[in-house]
Amino acid sequence: MRSQVPSAVRLAGCEEIGVTCSRSPTAALGSLIDSDSLTAAETGTQQHPRENWPPVVIPFFAFRVMVGCGLVMLGSPGWAAI
Repeated sequence: MRSQVPSAVRLAGCEEIGVTCSRSPTAALGSLIDSDSLTAAETGTQQHPRENWPPVVIPFFAFRVMVGCGLVMLGSPGWAAI
């Protein structure tokens, strides 16, 4: 069931409490690649100190800006043809 909270808020909230808010249906592939087992446990952020966690918000919004720029580039020839 999808949450009604915007994804940016969910992302920030999950990072603060240090949990994965949603599990990808392909998460088992990470286990398969890492340990040759679909049911192996994966190392999460709780096993690492907080200061060693990677930043999440910067790539999260950078991806959205990148997609927006791509849509502008795809839409500009159509806009020019009008």
